[in-house]
Amino acid sequence: MNLTKRSVGVVLSVTGFTALGLGVPTAAADVTRVDANPGLSYTWTPDGGFEQRFGTNCIYALTAAVDNPAPVSFYDFQTASTVLPGHLARVIDGTATVAWIPHATGGHRIMAYQTSAGGPDVTVQVGTGIPLGPACFVLP
Repeated sequence: MNLTKRSVGVVLSVTGFTALGLGVPTAAADVTRVDANPGLSYTWTPDGGFEQRFGTNCIYALTAAVDNPAPVSFYDFQTASTVLPGHLARVIDGTATVAWIPHATGGHRIMAYQTSAGGPDVTVQVGTGIPLGPACFVLP
């Protein structure tokens, strides 16, 4: 193989720029959105009819949208809750999902994050729930 000075210069330049590009730190990945899904959880009032609500002791899905595959931590600032399979969830196709069971009524602020800086949060109101298999009835 016959390399000229110009060919060697191009190869070294491309290699140098590639090395510089790989050495540049990327921005820290964070959770871009967190959602709590009430699923088949309803309350009924004469004024409003059936409305979706969260209830105690019923199972809900918490989902976090992310921009990198690092595991996601979920945290409920209301200590009376359970996050399954634990506070750390695997990312699949840009989302991490866990099961969440609130055990106390009132406001629950739920945060999802990949770094210690924290991430977005969602606050949901939880009423007294009556689990009915995959569904939940929430007392008015």
